[in-house]
Amino acid sequence: MNRITRFTLLLCLPCLLSIFSACKTSSSSNSDFKPMLEQSKEIDYDAAKQKQIVERISGGNLLPDSTGAVALPADLASAAKYGYAYVTQKDNGQILILVPTWRGKGSNVKGYLHCKYPLQAGDKHTDSYGKEAIDVNIPVGNATKAIEVQILRVVDDKTLYVYRGLD
Repeated sequence: MNRITRFTLLLCLPCLLSIFSACKTSSSSNSDFKPMLEQSKEIDYDAAKQKQIVERISGGNLLPDSTGAVALPADLASAAKYGYAYVTQKDNGQILILVPTWRGKGSNVKGYLHCKYPLQAGDKHTDSYGKEAIDVNIPVGNATKAIEVQILRVVDDKTLYVYRGLD
């Protein structure tokens, strides 16, 4: 190395050290990011509580608001992300109850879709990715939005694990 290069490096060394120490300090402090990580984490499936949610909504003990959202009582709120379930009533009498286990931005959602009756071929369709899908209503802001959710897994004839992640 020539003298000019060594001199330049020597002058830059304090700046580089302060930058690296600042990066190390901020990256080792993940406490600032913990609430954000917890918010975006999918919650565990609680089959017993989800069954109670479906029974109470179907029995008329829990009623959806004008957007289809149902604010869950404290004893059931932990079974749904942010304590809400969403009800969609189809023209053929089918009632769909979505209990989200994850919510992303906009209408992105993942969770369990409970059906009043087993789904028939006409209730489902193929989405643009070639996957089985079904349309449900999700409140986004002050409006209700019909969204398409992919069927990831069939739990039983009336329960599906669904996902949407396009927003």
